[in-house]
Amino acid sequence: MKNDYVFMKKTLLKFFTIFAVLLGVVFACQELDDGTDENFDSGNAIENAKNWYERNKPATVGLRSSNGTAKVLMKPEWKNVFTMKNNQYEVVETELMSQGRVFYFDKACMEKYKETKDPKYKQCYVHLVFQTNRETGDTVAFLMTMAPNLEWLEKSNFKPFKKMNYLKRDKGFGGTVLFHELDGSFSNGWVYENGQIIYSIESMDSDQEGVSLRSCSFVDYYSLWETCTYWFTVTETQHSHTGTTCSYAWEYSHTSLVCTNDGTWGGYSGGAGNGSTDNGTSIQARSDCSEMPTSNANHVQYVVANEDTDYEKVKPYIETLRSHAAYKPHECAMAIDFLANQYYIGKDENGKFITESSSSTSVSVIYGKYTVFGVHTHPSGTNSAPSPSDASFLVKAYIESAVNIQGNIVLAANGSEYIVYVSDRFRFTTFCKNADNAGFFECDGSQFQQNSVWRKDYDAAYNSIKDKGLSINDAQSYALSYVLSKYNTGMVIMSRNQQNGDFKEQKTILENKIYKLSKCP
Repeated sequence: MKNDYVFMKKTLLKFFTIFAVLLGVVFACQELDDGTDENFDSGNAIENAKNWYERNKPATVGLRSSNGTAKVLMKPEWKNVFTMKNNQYEVVETELMSQGRVFYFDKACMEKYKETKDPKYKQCYVHLVFQTNRETGDTVAFLMTMAPNLEWLEKSNFKPFKKMNYLKRDKGFGGTVLFHELDGSFSNGWVYENGQIIYSIESMDSDQEGVSLRSCSFVDYYSLWETCTYWFTVTETQHSHTGTTCSYAWEYSHTSLVCTNDGTWGGYSGGAGNGSTDNGTSIQARSDCSEMPTSNANHVQYVVANEDTDYEKVKPYIETLRSHAAYKPHECAMAIDFLANQYYIGKDENGKFITESSSSTSVSVIYGKYTVFGVHTHPSGTNSAPSPSDASFLVKAYIESAVNIQGNIVLAANGSEYIVYVSDRFRFTTFCKNADNAGFFECDGSQFQQNSVWRKDYDAAYNSIKDKGLSINDAQSYALSYVLSKYNTGMVIMSRNQQNGDFKEQKTILENKIYKLSKCP
């Protein structure tokens, strides 16, 4: 007796003006030139990368569709790993195992594949990169995707990745290089022709501001839905695939911001702030960090690791919030109080130590006269850097009841951590008591009030810094640093890139219409 069964499978082909995405069923490895320096201790670098990954990986690693509904989960294949370095970075790259396959197609490659059905035209390479700054020791990790264009595929004799890695692009490479955070959120991308960058891909979101700052435009993206029916013949002893029929339907997907290249090197710009780098711009090491900034950083380190109390110990709850940041989709918060020479976790009116919000962008911190620090999370999919509202919280808390407030700590999903810290008590209290500054804590969502002096200065700094190629998180935190300094608020921004690192104070000054960024080494 013979029975016919129909198995339905729907896959999504993302077709862009520049590239496309196809979710498939397998993942292929490619052979790469690793560019390893023979004097580089690759074994130690790989071990460090493994340890970093285990400490900082998000709940899920992989790439997802633009609307976030589909995701291909991935994990590093440590058997296929290689290392390299240059004067600035040490890099470890691994291939990936995944539960699906992600293709990024050049339009011409897609058309050629549809015409010929030749899999040689269906090539792209996704791998995991660990980048360590040789001077600071800061490490970031991200997903890198290389998608060749038709000209480069054929010119390379269909071996487009033979001389390609993070620190090295083949001089003839043409196509797209995309960077995603480990959780699948888009960071930045670059379009190449003949080994030269011709465009940068700023975002996969049409809701952007400041487009006029450079030669930028919005590019429409489209979806090609491929619906396939797989036919199987099933008998009493076996079953076999007897054919496949497919149909196609086009529909609008979304819009992205594409900008003419300004000379920036085509690397990762740290969209999630996970220890992001300056990509050749000017985040300099500060030379004025010997006394007050160092003392402030040591104080914060002491508080978050404190267990010397008769009340609720701080350190275990900090660790709990770090876990919440990595795994919960909404913000969580708590307060650190100080009484009888002891730091401890304060309770809310219901006796809870940690409050949770239903929102991914806001949460209430319950504070009182003994509160010295607020602590809250920035979950996956949100910016890890503090927003203007994280600074205004301190002013509002001081005015209302928390007269000893010292800082607002941000614990981000990717492991990076920030604090808005009261560095100069006299300036802070003077600023808070000045009636002209009342609007400082009356924020518009997470931003300063529209048309306020703080908002105008913040937006100008943010757009200028981001326009230089820095990450959204660097632009956000350094723009906030600039505003806090310019208006003598007595507050500073400190950050650390790994949970076992030290907090480093940031600084932003404006000289000759140029924002100069620096950070304590």
